[in-house]
Amino acid sequence: MHAIPVIVPTPDFRAGVSTIAAITEAVIRLGRQPAIITVSSSGLLDARNQALRILKSLKLGERPYAFWVDSDIYFADSTERLKRYMIQAESEGVGFVAPYFLLNGNSSLLTERGPIPWSQALEMKDWSPVNAAGLGFYYGPTPVDYVFHTIGTGPNLQGEDVLFFRENKIPLRLAKLRLVSNPHRYFRTRTQFEPLVFKRCDPNPRWRIPTGDIDMF
Repeated sequence: MHAIPVIVPTPDFRAGVSTIAAITEAVIRLGRQPAIITVSSSGLLDARNQALRILKSLKLGERPYAFWVDSDIYFADSTERLKRYMIQAESEGVGFVAPYFLLNGNSSLLTERGPIPWSQALEMKDWSPVNAAGLGFYYGPTPVDYVFHTIGTGPNLQGEDVLFFRENKIPLRLAKLRLVSNPHRYFRTRTQFEPLVFKRCDPNPRWRIPTGDIDMF
């Protein structure tokens, strides 16, 4: 049975269990076998490279299709929609990213000139070409011999996720899946007695986020 790796690098041992469960369900619906790779290290850059070494050891090819999911991303859509995006990406030989909200007001998507504001990302058409993005929720080709790295410092810093897409010339598409980003920040704004309740695949969670971090496409 063909395996699909689900890679979750994290610097602090956290992982979105509901997100991994949703991806696993979509993979199984495709008749594939999920291969969960969770790696924790002192930094995200090193964790990504450790994950690539594990991926290479699975001997799935030079550029196997794989999921990359950040540990603070929660999937809030249907597994059936995710499965359809996976099928389309594989048939076209492209990868896809689902956008998520960043705390500075931008989205995880980028043009050649820089980040795309969240308000503009919401207006983009489904399956639009994307220049580069964060690796918070990606499915597509993953070169196993690649080494994650950064270039520059300060305002000129080019992150390892952006360089991953550009240096490997991965054709990207926008998948308008519903995600919740940075959910842990809300523990500080709600009472300690109010539980965080989130129903996987439910586009209307029972807890409300005031800043629009949930993508209601």
